[in-house]
Amino acid sequence: MHPGDFSPWLDIYKLASKVHFGSDDTLADIDEAIDLYRRAAKLGSPPACLRLGEIYSSQEGFVNKREAIRWFREGAKREVNDCYAELSFMFANTELNFEISKCWRKYFDSLDTEDWSVDRPANKTLHFMRYLWQVKKGDTNGEHLSLLSRERDDLLQWCERRVRRLREDGTAPFVAQRDLALVRLMLFPEVPFEMMYGNIKWVDEGREYGFITGSDGKDYYLAFRLLAYLEPQNNPNGSGRLKLEKRMPVFFEYGDLDDGPAVTGVRLDVSSW
Repeated sequence: MHPGDFSPWLDIYKLASKVHFGSDDTLADIDEAIDLYRRAAKLGSPPACLRLGEIYSSQEGFVNKREAIRWFREGAKREVNDCYAELSFMFANTELNFEISKCWRKYFDSLDTEDWSVDRPANKTLHFMRYLWQVKKGDTNGEHLSLLSRERDDLLQWCERRVRRLREDGTAPFVAQRDLALVRLMLFPEVPFEMMYGNIKWVDEGREYGFITGSDGKDYYLAFRLLAYLEPQNNPNGSGRLKLEKRMPVFFEYGDLDDGPAVTGVRLDVSSW
């Protein structure tokens, strides 16, 4: 059934979107937008549930995790597949983290169904990127990586466009560069890509930061929390988790933070062991 058949809610939903984002000559008003989205949802609007979930999950001054989950759940019931992906992030680091893989399974199973997002394209590429991160962090399994592998070229180009766009806007593109590093690592394992060679200058394992001196003589900031990957994660000689040490030779990728270059991914030079 086409969304246009739901005339009782469609006009209210469109007005809510205008008020939400301040489009045309409309002044943005989140409180009014919430009221309008609720009215549209009451009349049966699927995308209004998604919008309410987004507001309650991330809008400054309106964050309410319980409400966000409630509206994302309702949107999922109404076949808004984006809601399954959003729920996977709401459940991360909670007692409901066992639901994450289930959410992704439902999301990927629903990709062939009709999209209810009315006034915008589906966020498929963004959700694919988020799925990769949750697989990398161990929040979910990688059962859907084969599907992403079929669309890996589009995902790679999306990351590269983001990097270029941020640079053109004068914004440090580190986050986009880190996403790019993760895509290359997980979806292009057979394709060699350019990495810089260097050595650990120093590292504080307890505080999880340090510096790598590259082959160009420059120092690159290393913070474990910023890395897309640290490979291998276990010590090649079998003695437990890999620990970075001073003067250790590594290959690495880097990106641009506001205050200078920072490492996005590290791969140990195993030939040195």
